[in-house]
Amino acid sequence: MCSIYFRRTGSNPFETTHIIATELNCTRVDFVTYSYPDIGIKHGERSRRSAVGVQLLKIARENQPIHKQWKKFSALGVNKEAIITFLHQIWTSLPAELYKNIIFFITHQKKCCSINNDAGNLNICDITDLHCDHEEADSGMLLHASHASKHTRV
Repeated sequence: MCSIYFRRTGSNPFETTHIIATELNCTRVDFVTYSYPDIGIKHGERSRRSAVGVQLLKIARENQPIHKQWKKFSALGVNKEAIITFLHQIWTSLPAELYKNIIFFITHQKKCCSINNDAGNLNICDITDLHCDHEEADSGMLLHASHASKHTRV
């Protein structure tokens, strides 16, 4: 039996993204997510979808096994927010050498930070230009695309 743990899951998306970005000679990666407020434009639809049963689970540690009933787990916005928070914590604690030649922009709640390798040190900066309170990720992606066109050779 193979158990998949949150830590393993947390670094896998980063590793996959980093490999693809390196192969494509990208200097920038933007990770933009939805937000899941208690009350918002999608609240009614999310409530309807999750009416069949949901399970709230707190991610307490990185070696905690992933929930076996993933559909029920992912039906709650608070669980999705917990996963995004977990990924943010993992990605901001990875060694600086993993960020060599690539700047990662990661949204977390309404904020965004950049993570990069600055002379061998992990540099994490709050990017106020990319703060977004929109529930949909589409708005955030447009904001990131605009920022990239102004600050990165595209």
